[in-house]
Amino acid sequence: MELLEVIKGKLYLRYIVKLDDGNIVEFSDNTRNSREKHWVICIPTQIGCPVGCFMCGSWQIPYKRSLTAKEMESLVKFAVSKQQLHPSESKLFAISFLGIGEPAFNAREVILAIDLFVKNWSFAKIIISSVGINNSKVIELLINSAKKHEIGFQFSLLGFTDEERRKSVKLQQSQLLTLEEMAEIGRRFHSLTQRKMYLDLLVKEEHQNQIDSGVVNLSKIFKPVSSFHISINVGAQLGNPPEFTPPASSLSEQWYKLLKANGFEVSYHRPLGVDNGCGIIARPKPN
Repeated sequence: MELLEVIKGKLYLRYIVKLDDGNIVEFSDNTRNSREKHWVICIPTQIGCPVGCFMCGSWQIPYKRSLTAKEMESLVKFAVSKQQLHPSESKLFAISFLGIGEPAFNAREVILAIDLFVKNWSFAKIIISSVGINNSKVIELLINSAKKHEIGFQFSLLGFTDEERRKSVKLQQSQLLTLEEMAEIGRRFHSLTQRKMYLDLLVKEEHQNQIDSGVVNLSKIFKPVSSFHISINVGAQLGNPPEFTPPASSLSEQWYKLLKANGFEVSYHRPLGVDNGCGIIARPKPN
């Protein structure tokens, strides 16, 4: 693996590396204050992404292939090797499958990678984030792995209706889980692990004047609310595709207050650096 570039921010490092076969991938090393307190390494699962979420820069990279478990492990080891701190010395060391690619399209290698991560860093917090692919066997594999290793599981809602979800990606309708199906998986995940399913809700400008109805719809589907945690995604300020502009902060605040009032556990999902959202890219067209 060859290091091509490091993009340095106040709270993050974004690495651009060339793999042994010549393909280029990006991944990031992040903190919210200091790595002694909070250290997150965000890795890709694929080179390019076939999902094509409209707000994500990943689709600007042509999809080539999925990463192997050893390649994903090597990215984490590379980031760790660049720090003086050992991960065990951090109060919270986490590895997230939140980078470029859809973990459900590379589930077996992702699960093998998790086993490697647990072997190397048994104390690490691990989270898998998926757009919600309609494949029961894959979902079962990921849930069983999450149960085995106490892993966090997140679905990207992409909106508060199934129609909005369908319009947000390039996949065919049949390839996506419906919101009701996601809710059923979340309830099962909660019953098996006693942990809440995370739901990433991207806030969009078109949500103006629709937030009341959106909260009502989500409350009807994702119940009991005690099984779910909703993360309000405010978006990165840079590195997005041309079709997406992050919304005004007032919309995020409205979503937050109304979801909270309806009993949901809610938080803000802010990228660690204005140009460092995990789905954005520094190199739209790899060399």
